[in-house]
Amino acid sequence: MTRRVKDFIHDYVATVGPRSEAPDKFHYWAAVVAISGALRRRCYVDMDTFKWCPNWFCIFVGPPGIVKKSTTCDTAIDLLREVEGIHFGADCVTWEGFVTEVANAQDAFASGTPDVGFMEQEYSVSNALTLAISEFGTFFDPKNLMHVNVMTDLWDGKERPWKKATKTQGSDNIIAPFVNLIACTTPRWMLINFKGQFKGWGFSARCIFVYAAHRERDVPYPDELWGKDFGKWRAPFIETLQHISQLEGPYTIAKDAREFGRAWYHTNTRRIDAVNASPHSDSWTADFLGRKQVHMFKLALVLAASRRDERVITLEDLTEAASRLDQIEDELTHIFGKRVLAGKDVRLNWTVWRAIESALQRFGKIKEGDIYGYTAQYMTYGRAKEFIENLTRANILQREINTTDGATILKRGPGVMGDDIEGEVDE
Repeated sequence: MTRRVKDFIHDYVATVGPRSEAPDKFHYWAAVVAISGALRRRCYVDMDTFKWCPNWFCIFVGPPGIVKKSTTCDTAIDLLREVEGIHFGADCVTWEGFVTEVANAQDAFASGTPDVGFMEQEYSVSNALTLAISEFGTFFDPKNLMHVNVMTDLWDGKERPWKKATKTQGSDNIIAPFVNLIACTTPRWMLINFKGQFKGWGFSARCIFVYAAHRERDVPYPDELWGKDFGKWRAPFIETLQHISQLEGPYTIAKDAREFGRAWYHTNTRRIDAVNASPHSDSWTADFLGRKQVHMFKLALVLAASRRDERVITLEDLTEAASRLDQIEDELTHIFGKRVLAGKDVRLNWTVWRAIESALQRFGKIKEGDIYGYTAQYMTYGRAKEFIENLTRANILQREINTTDGATILKRGPGVMGDDIEGEVDE
């Protein structure tokens, strides 16, 4: 079977996005979750002591009736429902019923090399379930600590068997779980149910929160944009998703992607250390940073599967994944705290600049990757990049290349902090 869609995610967004009021980032992540549901645990990145499998807890957050959250989820997941062998969970269920659903969602597949004979082939068994929840609150009870802990544990997808036993109903055994979820909710529900209860918890760090407050475009009559093509566009995407569902085996990381990931990891760990050391740090960001590498490689695997059959994560896959995760990190401030725009909050910018300037006075020059450690307790990585770009454009900072290792170095320039860097406070 050949692929009828060259790049599932980007072609999907290009096809559906212009005909929808929903933000393109919603379509992007809905396509990511659909591909993940097709891949299941059959594809992974093997780190020897553990595996990264491409399951998600992806939650769309936006005001009701404005950004078309549920419609966007359904459009992508309905394609996945046409793929053979995929198990789906209920919209509303107790945590005990949810565990039973996972236990019943058995996926057996060949895990050896495809060119060996049938008798020599190795087989694996997993319990793989995808959930598409229009109203997250009908499925997830944040006050039920057992439900929270079960979801947290199953997201990790450890290979050891997971067992739930009861006195009267026997036991549910889950082998190598793969729970893949996309759900929708509102900022108010998040404020009431998350902000007051999950600060510092591991569950929120395992979630990808995609926030939007406004529609992308006005579409009063979608049928006018689709015309007679609504049924036709789905066929090639369904066939491609079916093709992707047949991929099996570990993904390797290309050499240049591995080097990018190594440098990225060192920068991220310094940001984690800086955030944790600050008494004013945002614990939501700190928790997310701790899981950001996992999310990045999960997404890179999905992007690779979206584009090709070769099980290799390229530099293009990993850099796009890193960029998308930076956007998700930025959006945490919409959901869990005050929105701070780098380049517009005068007091914040001066605080961050003093931290950078102090480091420059001490060391003279700083690697650009290291400088984010000094900004981590004040702003997200994406906003810090924007702020540093503003500083270099104003010649307050200057870049040069280290002739020893090729690293980008930042040093003090002749520019002065002024109105081009400052601005009005954005509440």
